[in-house]
Amino acid sequence: MSKYHSRCMDHPRFHHWKKHHSNKSSAANKWNYPPVNVHEFDDKYELYVYASGYEKKDFSINIVEDALVISAKQEGSSENDPTWRRREFSAGGFERRFGLPDGIDKDNIQAKYVKGILEIVLPKLSGFETVRQSISID
Repeated sequence: MSKYHSRCMDHPRFHHWKKHHSNKSSAANKWNYPPVNVHEFDDKYELYVYASGYEKKDFSINIVEDALVISAKQEGSSENDPTWRRREFSAGGFERRFGLPDGIDKDNIQAKYVKGILEIVLPKLSGFETVRQSISID
């Protein structure tokens, strides 16, 4: 992780996204770690998971306590198959966890998977919308 990225994620505003963050890897180290973008709007958050090569049926999205858990699993041919001469990618899976901030409408979370991007929309409850205030510079 770059120094810039580390500093940004240490900002208090991102603590709820970082709190339950995990990268679960198997003993054989076959698990991927797809990158995620989080975009905040006044009335919702949108998560974009770059997870190409999967099908919609491969994903599982759950709320566990106060965390959003995104996982996927693909089956493929065995790593121990002696006919492989070179193998730079293989089937596998991943699990990502994100602590949810207060004010998420858990009953209306939506997800779609299009062209390798899993998009998850987390609407904010009424009263938890982002309030922005301009500060003048003297």
